[in-house]
Amino acid sequence: MKWYKFKRKKPISKTGKSPKDKAKARAWRMFSDYIRLRDCLFTTGTSYECACVTCGRRKPYAEIDAGHFIPGRRNAVLFCDFGTNGQCRHCNRYLDGDYAKYKSVMVSRHGAERIENYEILAKVPKYMSETDFNNVHNYYKAELAKLRGGA
Repeated sequence: MKWYKFKRKKPISKTGKSPKDKAKARAWRMFSDYIRLRDCLFTTGTSYECACVTCGRRKPYAEIDAGHFIPGRRNAVLFCDFGTNGQCRHCNRYLDGDYAKYKSVMVSRHGAERIENYEILAKVPKYMSETDFNNVHNYYKAELAKLRGGA
């Protein structure tokens, strides 16, 4: 009886993210930095501390998320600065955005009609290409520079 050597199959290599996924991640990081700095300046007047939009607790910049009013991170509203605000990690991640409080804040700031229109917009499917994500990145990079006083 002859013993055959079986070649081991190579382990499935983890392929890197696609260029579109990388562009989306870069755009999100820039957008998130812009939202957090904007709200730090708006709520506390400093660049290192922010008041949460839902609970009002003051947290350091590093402990603030860019929390979406409409959950689910849909492309139609993913990079919409109107519906994204500085939110503490507890409210954003563990309370799932604390939608009831967030909605009452948004209605008091912007009015019920505008919020209803925004909720309808969130349901519209939107395709974004790699170029779209790069444009978002560049736009918020420039906006962030303005906030920092560099432009």
